[in-house]
Amino acid sequence: MSRGLPAAALACLALALAALPADGAAAHQRGAEIFPGSPLTVEFRLKASNGYAVSVYGVRNRVILAATRGRASAQYSVRGVVSKDGVEASFGKLGRISVAFTEKRVKRVPSSILGCRGGPEVQRLGTFAGTIGFRGERGYTEVRAHTARGKTAVSPRWTCPPGSDSTSGLEIPDQVDLGASCGTTGFAAIGHRSVEDGPPVFPDDPAGTSFFAFSRTARGRMTVTRLALAFGKRTDFLFDNAFSFATVTPPPPFHGSATLSRDPSGGASWEGSLSVSLPGEELALVDPRFKVALKRYRRERVESSFVLASRMPCRPSG
Repeated sequence: MSRGLPAAALACLALALAALPADGAAAHQRGAEIFPGSPLTVEFRLKASNGYAVSVYGVRNRVILAATRGRASAQYSVRGVVSKDGVEASFGKLGRISVAFTEKRVKRVPSSILGCRGGPEVQRLGTFAGTIGFRGERGYTEVRAHTARGKTAVSPRWTCPPGSDSTSGLEIPDQVDLGASCGTTGFAAIGHRSVEDGPPVFPDDPAGTSFFAFSRTARGRMTVTRLALAFGKRTDFLFDNAFSFATVTPPPPFHGSATLSRDPSGGASWEGSLSVSLPGEELALVDPRFKVALKRYRRERVESSFVLASRMPCRPSG
């Protein structure tokens, strides 16, 4: 389960790059933060139909094409050829990328963290030319182009002072998380105050909620990850201190609502019309295969929880 609003947002990136090697994770060595840098990466972006943007990102032998509109995205990950000269990748019936890179200028970007030692990131800006074609499932978006502006980049190793990692010392507020999932498909909500706590007393008290949905499947040699993130009001996620109920009514791209309820006899249910519009897929988020968990965190530790077991075996597709 994601912890806190920043973690919920970062979960999108983590899933988007799940198929890639971990290149940029910081390590700790004798009181210093070590950022090992990254190999050559390739990136370009284009406008697509129906309000979508299509981004192509490549590193080593992995190419990800992401179709994004608002806070919803579908990412298609395949093996391909990535080099300083261009990108080659096939997305089966959905499309193909075959482009050569022409460098226009070089940009050197130093570390933005004060006190870090190491060379700058070297970005080579230019044009990708060749074949760029993609059509999402059932035509939710489409792009056909022969050129795109983009870049290649190589990041060096950086050695930084202790505590320079941007997540160091991050204080995560007390919160309640609700998660409903089966395998690699599911939903999460994060709130901070029960209906019995009333409104926030101080202006900096967390008042909003965040919602996250995901679906990940394998289609042959291609992995498809669909994601949606939304931020709402405190009243979009209601629960009481006893965890006798929890109701979610997220904003778009979510639709409907769902309630986890418990009765004195020990029974419980997860019911409602909650769904989410993901690129190329409408995903129902109330399903008898889902396990549902409600957890309260105090000082980043689970203080209390309730788990509703799935009513059917979880056999996710893919």
